[in-house]
Amino acid sequence: MSLSLSENSASFKEWQITRPLTMDIYFFNWTNPEDINNPDIKPRFVEVGPYRLSNIREKVNITWNPHNDTVTYKQLLGYYFDETSPGNFSDVITTIDMVAISLAQRTKDAFFFVKDSAKFALMFSEIYMRATAREMLGGFKHSLVTAANALNFLTGENAPDKFGWFYTPNLTVGFDGVFNVKTKAGSDFGTLQSWNYNNVTSMFKDECGQVQGSAGEFYPQHLKRDHITYFSADFCRPLEFTYEKDVVIKDIPSYKYSASDAIFDNGTKIPKNKCFCTEKCYPSGVMDNSPCRNGVPVFSSLPHFYYADKSYVDKVEGLNPQKEKHEFYFTLEPEIGVITSTAARLQLNVLLQPLPDFQLFKRVPELIFPIFWTEQKVDLYDEHASGIRLLLMAPTINKVFSIVLIVTGLLSISYVSLIMYFNEKRVTKSKLPKVDIPLK
Repeated sequence: MSLSLSENSASFKEWQITRPLTMDIYFFNWTNPEDINNPDIKPRFVEVGPYRLSNIREKVNITWNPHNDTVTYKQLLGYYFDETSPGNFSDVITTIDMVAISLAQRTKDAFFFVKDSAKFALMFSEIYMRATAREMLGGFKHSLVTAANALNFLTGENAPDKFGWFYTPNLTVGFDGVFNVKTKAGSDFGTLQSWNYNNVTSMFKDECGQVQGSAGEFYPQHLKRDHITYFSADFCRPLEFTYEKDVVIKDIPSYKYSASDAIFDNGTKIPKNKCFCTEKCYPSGVMDNSPCRNGVPVFSSLPHFYYADKSYVDKVEGLNPQKEKHEFYFTLEPEIGVITSTAARLQLNVLLQPLPDFQLFKRVPELIFPIFWTEQKVDLYDEHASGIRLLLMAPTINKVFSIVLIVTGLLSISYVSLIMYFNEKRVTKSKLPKVDIPLK
């Protein structure tokens, strides 16, 4: 029994355009921004939400390469407001001003004219921003964005005209790179052969810069109870998920793999991870995404700093990490290597630190500041589960099974583009077919 993907397979259309999936966003509402310069008072947060978005992915510019059994493609990603959202999009949220932090961080070492321009713009800013959930997600006019765009040497040619975590102008979305994936059966089925035409990245050194692992939708057969590797274009690096236990999903025996130190350690517990350190090695539990985000000091973690060093939670108030609510895992049927369920949860944080040359940040504490976390939970579709159970009952069938995409959207959902706003240097714009009300 073997698996493959081809343009003639019944599953091709489902692989090409995923079913719409929902994503829940929980914001950390900052309740005491006026105390940020007081070293005796910690930032306090109240979790609000969830605010629900729908997203779709479409593979485009697909090229089949029979000489090496691979397929090359790009991918469109679009987000839409889901009006069945449990949280009200009109809720007002207070959080750190990400535009102000980005501007200060990206100009702190610039030559004096650029730096002085940024300092002048920041003179009239607050350290926090306040907007509705709809605006935070879908975009709103921000005075600093307007000012920075007026001085395009601060932002570049493709800078957005609004700030929003999932804002893309003119119904466009960004490509997250050029993928080349193995399509034929074997131990490397579904693995990424190159990303952006390279098998290494410039973001991380040594082994940490290798393009390796699954592209997120297919995995090799005959999995072992150790670990599996996924390459995340959103983080420009491979992610290693660790085997946790055997489980049964809709009567299908599966292996559960979870995010742990193998992903979020920076060399303090796992020496080989030290090459993921950039300017500084942080305690275990956060992933520095700045090399992949144009130097913006963005960090990922599990929600509420679950599985992270205690120091992160100790510097703030209102966070309460719990395994059941905040773990990130997915399960796979080990013989075929298909995903049977996932609970994809990731938190977006930003590094807040004193910047002596900027009055706004001169006396702030140094901490990893939580902004929001996302959750996408999907189980195997019933019609796909029955097909897999039948397939497992007939292991002697010697044919190529054009895989029904149980995985459609399951793991591609998981490594969500947390910050579309700061992705402009890796974005190619293209029209997205209208499916729902876009984020605007």
